[in-house]
Amino acid sequence: VMELTEDPAEVAVGLRRMLALGQGAGTNTGVGLAQVAAQLKRQVASPSKGVVVVLTDGLVDADKLQFMVAQARAVRDLGAEMFAIGVDGRGGVSVDELRTVASEPHSDHVFVVDSFEKLSEVVVDV
Repeated sequence: VMELTEDPAEVAVGLRRMLALGQGAGTNTGVGLAQVAAQLKRQVASPSKGVVVVLTDGLVDADKLQFMVAQARAVRDLGAEMFAIGVDGRGGVSVDELRTVASEPHSDHVFVVDSFEKLSEVVVDV
């Protein structure tokens, strides 16, 4: 999780760092979303609601799913617009899980690509 920013250059650096982790880096989406919620709460003086992009290449462990759903709801309740992108090169992404994270309408906020190299195809939409 990178610090919230409005600087496109910082976002690009954060994305490059994340992509360097590669597929299967062992992330915990719920914990990441809890950190996002904490950052949003610290920045209550900011007039912008913020945009959060969740990028995953796997399924949430069953014992962590409810926590992730609760954290996603908390972030949305703080006013963030949430996009969920699944990288499904191995058939391990659940569109249903992506929908539990993303803002509505899901047709505008949920994306699936089949490789990290194809992420640029959805950047324009996000």
